[in-house]
Amino acid sequence: MRCRRFGGARPRRPRVPYAARLPVSFRAMLHAPLAQPSPSVVEFDPPVVLTAPASQSRRLPAIDAARGAAMVLVCLSHFAAKYIAPAGGDLPGGWLRFVGHIASPMFFIISGAMVGYLFAIRPGTFDAVRDKLARRALFFLTIGHLLILGAHVQHIADFAQTARILFVTDTIALALLVSPRLLAIRPSVRLAGALVTYIVSCAVVFLWYPDSLALRIIKDTLVGPDGPSFWSYNVPIVPWLAVHAAGTVLGGLLARSASKGHSRAVETQLVSAGCILAAAAAAVRIVCWFLIGHVFTPRGEAARAARQLASPWYRLPPSPAHLLLFSGVALLAIAAVFAIERLGIFTKVIAWLAVLGKTSAFVFVFQFYVFYVFIPKWIPLHLALSPIIFAGAMMIIGQAARMWMHRNTWLARSAWFMHEPSVVRGGKQ
Repeated sequence: MRCRRFGGARPRRPRVPYAARLPVSFRAMLHAPLAQPSPSVVEFDPPVVLTAPASQSRRLPAIDAARGAAMVLVCLSHFAAKYIAPAGGDLPGGWLRFVGHIASPMFFIISGAMVGYLFAIRPGTFDAVRDKLARRALFFLTIGHLLILGAHVQHIADFAQTARILFVTDTIALALLVSPRLLAIRPSVRLAGALVTYIVSCAVVFLWYPDSLALRIIKDTLVGPDGPSFWSYNVPIVPWLAVHAAGTVLGGLLARSASKGHSRAVETQLVSAGCILAAAAAAVRIVCWFLIGHVFTPRGEAARAARQLASPWYRLPPSPAHLLLFSGVALLAIAAVFAIERLGIFTKVIAWLAVLGKTSAFVFVFQFYVFYVFIPKWIPLHLALSPIIFAGAMMIIGQAARMWMHRNTWLARSAWFMHEPSVVRGGKQ
């Protein structure tokens, strides 16, 4: 060491910050967020990241793709009615519309299943989901209804008839207001209540014939007409609300299967339920035939009611044979989409269907203008070209859906608009 008298200077010890003198674990605590104190953090440990189970995150493409498949069936049915049948294809148009009947139960089952699924995986935060569903339901009942009505009212003379239309979106909107408030009921009781509600609605259709106009409007709106109706077209509320409520039970089952990592259990449950419903539809048909042919011979109103109950074509209101058959086929179609997505095949098709599913409400509104306004006015009728025209229309609809999905407008960002919440990776909405 050099002495001061000879011009030397005592070397200074470097100043060490106080925090650096602390042990490693305490230094980690100083820099940790206040909401996540951890007294045992080690400097060399990698961060822990919580992720959702793989089975849970896999379900988003399948659910959206199933909803998109239902949307394709809607487009096919409308194209058959507005182009194929006017072009001279009454027989193929009729069968395509019959196949398109699968879309209605698919929409209600998927919508109800998503409500039940979201409640099962996030019961503590479901109030926010319920409020968002309520806002979207109010949008469907107001602005959404007017947007769809705009594609139907092409002439002032049509307004008196088209104003008396209740679309399927109106019924789904009412179901979104009611079903989320039934989830506190046990699933078995909810399912039994849905069955009883549908049976009672069928009985009311054929047993109650009100005289006053107000009561007839109430009956036609709630359970559907038996004969001439006040509405030009309507989807009855009560029977389809029962389907939506039953779908919430399915959503809870799917959530439990996904949480346990049973990747194939979802498809198995859907296939089993679909086969049971389809077999029940066949049983209803056979029993009605047997009773009418061998037990008694109904006449007049009783004969007409028996034929309607056993007819898979009768959909307004949905007969037991119709609802059981097409709900079963819808569950099988959903199971097929889930299996295809799980196997990783037809990935581009699944991705395209998922785009339609994520923007299903926008697509539902837009396709009315394509098939009800643009094609009838601007495309000549040629039955042989109908596959090409339908493929081109679906390409336009798909591209519009993709553009809408990547939208960045105030209306699109608004919580009022249009598609239902889906399950995303990590279990968020």
